[in-house]
Amino acid sequence: MSKRYKVFLFALATLVISLGAPSNVVSQDLDIHIQVRPGKTAVTNVSGSFNQAFRRIHPRNFTLLDDYGPATGLSKRFGDVRLFTATGDALGYRTFSTSERLAEGVIGRFAYSADLAPSTDPAVLAHVSWVADQSGLILLDDLLPQTAGRTARVKIELPAGWTMLSTEKLTGPNVFAVADVEKAVFHLASGQNSRAEAHKERVHVAISGEWLFSDDEARAMAESIFGEFERRYGPLPGPDYNIAIYKFPVPVPSGRWQADTRGRSVTIVASDMPFRSQSIQRLHEQLRHEIFHLWIPNGLNLGGSFDWFYEGFALYESLKLGVSLNRIRFDDYLDTLSRAINIDALESKHRSLIEASKSRWNGANTQLYARGILVAFACDLALLAKSGGKHSVTNVLRTVFATHPLQSTRVDGNTAILKILRGYPELVPIIDRNITGYSDIDWAPLLSAAGLELAARERSAHLRPVAKPSGRQRDLIDKLGYNSWRRLSGIKR
Repeated sequence: MSKRYKVFLFALATLVISLGAPSNVVSQDLDIHIQVRPGKTAVTNVSGSFNQAFRRIHPRNFTLLDDYGPATGLSKRFGDVRLFTATGDALGYRTFSTSERLAEGVIGRFAYSADLAPSTDPAVLAHVSWVADQSGLILLDDLLPQTAGRTARVKIELPAGWTMLSTEKLTGPNVFAVADVEKAVFHLASGQNSRAEAHKERVHVAISGEWLFSDDEARAMAESIFGEFERRYGPLPGPDYNIAIYKFPVPVPSGRWQADTRGRSVTIVASDMPFRSQSIQRLHEQLRHEIFHLWIPNGLNLGGSFDWFYEGFALYESLKLGVSLNRIRFDDYLDTLSRAINIDALESKHRSLIEASKSRWNGANTQLYARGILVAFACDLALLAKSGGKHSVTNVLRTVFATHPLQSTRVDGNTAILKILRGYPELVPIIDRNITGYSDIDWAPLLSAAGLELAARERSAHLRPVAKPSGRQRDLIDKLGYNSWRRLSGIKR
């Protein structure tokens, strides 16, 4: 994700990163040592050292992360900041804000404390580090100085009987070579409470706490969804992928959840649903959405803010996959799209999706999600109609994944995506009106081709199949999943 974004039950831990751990990997920007110990507070002591080559790049600036996604003011968590030369002499510095400092000399080492008590705002708990009495999430990016570079050698010492889950490369006992600090995720747990199992030795599912779904059900869902996306878009290059499911560490009403897919790690933080059937259904929805992000955007080498694409199309692909796997009804698919249409109609401030992506965390999130899923739906309808059901948004996503894999040259995401979309002439009007521009989507011809219509219902619009579809309309609506759930339920056409 962008920078400005069985599992675990364990006693509250104090995380200590010791100063000046020795390094034998000269090419890495930072060397740190982490000791995890049970404790009564969530105060974390952080220290580390820059390598000699990196000290020449950012000799005096010391910056701590302040904002990440919906979380703001993160640098207020840090205190007792101390800066040192490479030989350990103390350095004075000027403080410009809680996140910005300028040292009087070249910084070689640093030390400070961080309060990792969980935020009372559940919206941020999947996106930043926290430590509670029974669970914790450690993300290197929001703990380390932003002038620390991308790579690090990390040694983590755990108490006896504790386990650790991470996709970072293990180079020695509890020693990791982190290739990109922004993507590094560590999940820790006491061994007696850890429940984790591998799918095909690549996908590890970790679950903390008690849920109404079973561990086996969660693993089976992850296996089915991961396999389906792999079939649709192609295999992922990484050796392993982690999925961790946490209970919220603070009181949260039932039905709430947040998630973050970073690098090769999926983190879901949630409260359970009131009933077992709802719990299973909601978990499948979470996994469909977040596992998609392992491919797009995490499997791409694209930069910039193109959230409209990977969030909007994730929502839409999740819906279609839910229908095709018989997890949701076709009526549920239409109901979700109908709600998005009504939300979009209420927006008084019209902005293009490109602009909405730039201000996603500043009030444009709802607009981006609603319009993003609708644009994906419109593209799917246009592609299906033009190709007679042979092409859909799945073809577009497969092309994006094949054209801009991680090993390719990094380019701007919006430029790359729009170029691929414009390769389909039938999508050009949607791009000009609804992605780079902000006009109402012209639903009538798109819906008619697929045997759908917008009907008024209690002061709102509702999608429904037409009463007497033609043969071509039946063929296209079946491509959307109309007949999949009908066959399962025994309903005759």
